[in-house]
Amino acid sequence: MIKKFFTFHLKNRTVAVLAVLLFTVMLLPMLRLTIYTCPWYDDYLYMYNTKMFMRAEGGAAGFFHGVWITIIQRWYTWQGTFASIFFMAVNPFVFGEEYYFLGVVAILLFTVASIFFLVGVLCRYVLRAEMDNCLICGAVVVATMIGLIYSAQSGIYFYNSAVHYTLMHSFLFLALAEAVKLLYDKNKKRIAWHVFIVSFLSILCGGSNYVTCLQGICFLFTIFMLGILAKNKNSYFILIPLCFYGVAFGINVIAPGNRVRAENFQGCGAIESIGKSFLQAASSFWLLFGAMSFVSVLLFVPVAWNMVRKFDFSFRYPLLVSLYSFCLYATGFTSSFYSMGVKPGASRIWMPIKFSFQLLFFINLLYWIGWFIKKQKREVVPIKHYLLYYLVAGILVLVIFAHTENKLGDYTPYGAYYYVHSGEANNFRQQYLQRVEKIQQGGEVIELKPLVWRPWFLSQGDLSESSGEPQNVSMAMWYEKFQIYIKNIEVSD
Repeated sequence: MIKKFFTFHLKNRTVAVLAVLLFTVMLLPMLRLTIYTCPWYDDYLYMYNTKMFMRAEGGAAGFFHGVWITIIQRWYTWQGTFASIFFMAVNPFVFGEEYYFLGVVAILLFTVASIFFLVGVLCRYVLRAEMDNCLICGAVVVATMIGLIYSAQSGIYFYNSAVHYTLMHSFLFLALAEAVKLLYDKNKKRIAWHVFIVSFLSILCGGSNYVTCLQGICFLFTIFMLGILAKNKNSYFILIPLCFYGVAFGINVIAPGNRVRAENFQGCGAIESIGKSFLQAASSFWLLFGAMSFVSVLLFVPVAWNMVRKFDFSFRYPLLVSLYSFCLYATGFTSSFYSMGVKPGASRIWMPIKFSFQLLFFINLLYWIGWFIKKQKREVVPIKHYLLYYLVAGILVLVIFAHTENKLGDYTPYGAYYYVHSGEANNFRQQYLQRVEKIQQGGEVIELKPLVWRPWFLSQGDLSESSGEPQNVSMAMWYEKFQIYIKNIEVSD
């Protein structure tokens, strides 16, 4: 019995099914928490024109007219990120408070699907892996990137912020996946379709936040150069989306609103920004990796080993690949130093940086495993999925979890589960609905009580005692009130 216990292993198909099921279980509390999300600050500002034009003109015409006006206004007065602004202005919240969560759900599911799709394309097209291995690899990578997301508050549960950083980086993942498929396709009609999709997604990425903008064009150019080195004629088709990317990036950068926003900051020069980016990238490695990522490595190694052991590729330059990957990762910090002169401060800016870091980490881990296998002078056997191996990984999860100080913030599935089942999420949601009811039934000046329940995932802040603060003004504007403010009272537990 002891021998059987130590030698018992699962079939590949079984592990694939279990991996997908475990990820689904992990995702469920995160999806459930979306029901309790509430709009805040920028959600009101970026949806205001949409609401007003729908009321004035009605239907789809009014809806998109309002969206267009918002893009133009923001392009001239605040920032050139036209693609992000478009999605910020199409929040389902415009149809009622009860629909706000649908936008959050859409972002979360779209992000999961885009990562899964990219990993699947890389495994299936590049490594020629079996579907079971693709599913296992995808589940491990997605679980790591979503479960250990840098900030669930700004990256998932705040629609406006999640659009600008999480959703737009998800479009980048799709663009990269389609670019890879383009290299391997031989059907002319499908090639034309791939070019169209990558070009469209390139426009979206070029009109997004500057981390995604810069990293995206670097990633896409990397795929183009790899295709050229491999003498793949389809590579030249990538020049078309690269041109669209450059035009969109240019429209983004030349926006007059960028100069308005830049008046608040003093940026570094180009060379200095690049130098500081490398230093910041090195010092941020552990912050973005974290102890729980060791478990991801344990789960990733067997499937990566089995995928690359028969792959006909030399994996000769692991150090060069890692060095280049580090440069790609470091570009995530360059825009902050160049525009503001400091490292990224707000947690939302770290979202796309960590996403790219994690993706590059898994790619490099696979490459180093391939290098190690090719160095062996005998045939390498596949790694079996021993039950004991996964039991050890499970124990390691419990040990790391027990020694983590910020469990709620560091592990999104656990934080989501806690906020739902402790009742904090529901209490927060009910507070918001009571506020809305009081605002709608009140006069021109509304006095509100401070929030008592503020679960971190769901609450980005509270209104101010001063009605002139931006968050107060945005809410007053949305509900067409003259003033909204908080009464300074002591709130008992």
